[in-house]
Amino acid sequence: MAVLIEGPSTSPRDVDGLASLWRQLHRHHLHTASYRPLVEDEAVSWARRRRWYREMLAAGGRYFVARDGDRVVGYLFAQLTEGDDDTFVTNGAIVEVVSLVVAEDERTTGGGTRLLAAAEDLARREGAGVVKLAVMTGNERAQAFYESHGFAPGELVYYKQLDHD
Repeated sequence: MAVLIEGPSTSPRDVDGLASLWRQLHRHHLHTASYRPLVEDEAVSWARRRRWYREMLAAGGRYFVARDGDRVVGYLFAQLTEGDDDTFVTNGAIVEVVSLVVAEDERTTGGGTRLLAAAEDLARREGAGVVKLAVMTGNERAQAFYESHGFAPGELVYYKQLDHD
C-alpha cells in the first residue's frame, strides 16, 4: 500500500498517536548521538516532547502524518516563525522542522522525503523563504538524508553541562 501524507494538522487531539514513533527516535538518538548526557527514560522524554508539541500547536505549530493504511509510519512537526531573521535571509518567514520521524522499518521507502516535501510546500504557501532543521550530532544517516535534499549546515549549536554545587 502507498504511504499517504495527511495534514497539516493543528489539532492536539492526535498528538498522543505519535508517541511510539517519538520513543523509537529517542532510542535511536541514545544509540547515535555523540553529545551526552541525554534523557535516558523514553517515557520522560515523550512527556516533555508531548508538552512541547501541544505548546507549539497552541502557537501555530503544525504537523503532518504519514500513514500506510491505518498504521502511522512517520510524522513531521513544524513551526512557522514570521518576520525577517537578523542573520539569515528568510524572505519574511522560516518554517522550522522540529521533528521528522519515520518508523525504522519504513526508512528508505520515501516517507521521509514526502514528509519533507510537505514541509517545503507549507513554507511556500506561508511565504517562508527558508526551511530550517536540526540534526543530532552523530546522526550521520540523517545528515546525509537532509543534504541529499538540498539542506546545508547553517550554524552549529553548542551545549555545556554545568555543575551545580
